Amino acid sequence: MKSSFRKSLIAWSVLITAILSLIAAMVFRSIVGLVSDTKWVEHTHIVIEQLGDTLSLVKDVETGQRGYIITGQEKYLGPYRTAIPSLQKNLTELQRLTIDNPQQQQRLQLLKQSIQSRVDLAQTVVAVRRTQGFEAAQRVVLSDVGRREMEVIRTRIASMEGEEKKLLQSRSNSARAAAQLAMNVCAGGLLIVVAIICGILNLVRRESAHRVQVEAGLENANSQLQNSLDTMERLTREMTLTATFAELLQSCQTTTESYDVMRSTLPQLLPDATAILSLLNASQNLVETVLQIPAANADLPGLFAPNECWALRRGSAHLVTLDAATGVLCPHLTSQKDNGGATLCLPLMAHGETLGVLTFCAQLSETGVQQAFSKADQRAAVVIAEHVSLALANLRLQETLRTQSIHDPLSGLFNRRYLEASFEREIARAQRHRKPLGVLMIDIDFFKKFNDELGHEAGDELLKAFGNFLQKESRGEDIACRYGGEEFTIIMPEATFEAAKMRAEQLRAGASELTVEYRRQDLPKITISIGVAAFPDHGVSKEELMRAADAALYRAKREGRNRVTAAES
Repeated sequence: MKSSFRKSLIAWSVLITAILSLIAAMVFRSIVGLVSDTKWVEHTHIVIEQLGDTLSLVKDVETGQRGYIITGQEKYLGPYRTAIPSLQKNLTELQRLTIDNPQQQQRLQLLKQSIQSRVDLAQTVVAVRRTQGFEAAQRVVLSDVGRREMEVIRTRIASMEGEEKKLLQSRSNSARAAAQLAMNVCAGGLLIVVAIICGILNLVRRESAHRVQVEAGLENANSQLQNSLDTMERLTREMTLTATFAELLQSCQTTTESYDVMRSTLPQLLPDATAILSLLNASQNLVETVLQIPAANADLPGLFAPNECWALRRGSAHLVTLDAATGVLCPHLTSQKDNGGATLCLPLMAHGETLGVLTFCAQLSETGVQQAFSKADQRAAVVIAEHVSLALANLRLQETLRTQSIHDPLSGLFNRRYLEASFEREIARAQRHRKPLGVLMIDIDFFKKFNDELGHEAGDELLKAFGNFLQKESRGEDIACRYGGEEFTIIMPEATFEAAKMRAEQLRAGASELTVEYRRQDLPKITISIGVAAFPDHGVSKEELMRAADAALYRAKREGRNRVTAAES
């Protein structure tokens, strides 16, 4: 009977161990799937960005063609010549990014054909304009073939973007499913363990004849089972919190939001530790403490050098148990030396880039006993650092892509893509609130001559200085953009036609006083010509207002430059 009882107890213990091992394996697999899905989400964002850049480059080809047809001047072919080789690079990159998706590859082949047809048509029109003149080129343009091809290109790019967004949704759902599976497995395993405990207790009750001998074994079994139950409950709680933490971090759109998520979740994941988040600055020469949880500690440095942290030096976790004098304390944590406990520094790395360090400092327990980090705490801290690293890297990438997509890198102003999107929005707002809207088209006079005489580097320096000038002289609500080359556009919400003309005259006068230094010498003074139009005086759509302001600008240039010309009603 005793032997049978012992065998039954061993069998139940083996079963519990097997169940716990199975749960741990399934949870680990769910975490691996979650990380994989997160990487594919990032890949999909990059494909969508490439598609947007491709459409913008096709528009640049059309813009350069149109400018050359109207003026017959070779300088207007600048965007056209730049965009064509860039298109090939973008399409090659899209070919590589979608190599795993046969349907997207087919759509990409069709898109390539449409883009090649549009580029061929643009080259034909430019050749006709160059050899046969404006009227012959105009007839080709009025055939409407170019517009239809642009519609086909937009439709095919939209189709590919739609497919990528479906993939993005699918992969996000997969990540959530993996987290839900982990929680369900933990909950189910907990119920099974409880049921097994009940079975063991029932078996013990049936062994009442051997109560004295069994009590010691029962106490030991109960202790082990209680430890298993506690471990299971803790694992369930940690996995649930970790899955929620990872999902919330990946859903953040700003760094501030990610800090809020850390403030609310980290004290639950590691309640006996203070968390300190420190990030490398843009120059990679200083580490700045940006977040301390649960409360700020005045003894900790706000800035320190990267070599003051052993985790950043080694590229791996660095644990120091101060009460046992184990390990070498990081110089940036010397203030913790007299506090006892332990410190754990974890480097934050993602996509091959070091972002900073996440430090955990152990606190005293309620009894005053100094605490060190257990193996479970260390594993939890490593998982937390991985999620924080990936989230911060993704947020930086999103911010970089967002900034690059709407700003001109040379002048620092908004680019033409942002102009087109915001112009439609401002016109709709002006119509809805019945407010005016001013439009300024600005051109730097004799800029080509300036480039030819002083060089393109000097020209770039001038464009950069002029962009800074427009930013400083514009109102907070104004939208200053580089339209292309030496042309700039300013959208002035709620500005009347007269106010826009007055502002244009102030800009013209200010530009003539602009001083630009290049290679320790002042560049020659410049003048600008400005065309002014306003909603609704000169149009009610983006195209009408741009056409009116552009026509006024060309009149200003024909009439001698260095002047402000109003659009004709």
